[in-house]
Amino acid sequence: MTDLYQRLLEADTASVDGKVWNAGYHNLKVCEIADMVRERVGDQVEIVVTPTDDHRSYQVSSERLLREFGFSAKRSVSDAIMDLKSAFEADACRIR
Repeated sequence: MTDLYQRLLEADTASVDGKVWNAGYHNLKVCEIADMVRERVGDQVEIVVTPTDDHRSYQVSSERLLREFGFSAKRSVSDAIMDLKSAFEADACRIR
């Protein structure tokens, strides 16, 4: 997201003023992200599924960002999981 924010801050004001874009890497279900976390962090990750009547879909397309700014995300959900894992591990090792 910070790469996108920087790109938009550097863009000509008229090209961004009043516009809205969807920004994402690719569409994943919450359960798919949970499985990815478990695969990368370890089997000790407990996945709790809570039933819901909310069946909204949040499928988004970032095609407009690509078309108007040539921007596409370079980092994946997997990258974010590993970054968070590293940050938590580094914090756990910190002397308090």
